[in-house]
Amino acid sequence: MKNIKNTIVCFFALFSIFFAQKTNAQIEILQSTYIINFSHLIQWPGQEKQLSFRIGVFGKDHPIVPDLIKKTSEKQIGGKPIEITEFESIEELTACHILFIPNNRLGQLRKITKALLGVPVLIVTETQESIPADSNINIYVEDEKLGYKLNQKKSEEKGLKLSKQIITNSR
Repeated sequence: MKNIKNTIVCFFALFSIFFAQKTNAQIEILQSTYIINFSHLIQWPGQEKQLSFRIGVFGKDHPIVPDLIKKTSEKQIGGKPIEITEFESIEELTACHILFIPNNRLGQLRKITKALLGVPVLIVTETQESIPADSNINIYVEDEKLGYKLNQKKSEEKGLKLSKQIITNSR
């Protein structure tokens, strides 16, 4: 009887781990879709002069990267090919249109925004709490649904032109 209880407990523990991993994978797939959709709903100053549209991810090997690459392969934004770039450190940061900063890197957000001062980059974060002060858009999960909060003033201060759709869909 004790072995059966242990087996059941182990099964539920493994199932919970599998479910949590699957849920995280689903969230990352939805996050990448949001990020790509943001790229179509915003205009960046000087975008027409640039050779590519660049989406950056702060941190190497983040699970969102393969899905971003898959969804943007052979696609364009504003007639420009899409580049996905991973930045391991602040010293590696270069200009990009969108920079996704995962939850485990939020502690560096202030330094990241200082390094990108004057660059019209849309900073996207993923915290469950309120939108970080240096973030333009924060993606969160509420009631098992993904949503986002927009810091419209901060985005417009960077010269980003936001569509009505991105403004009205923000929660």
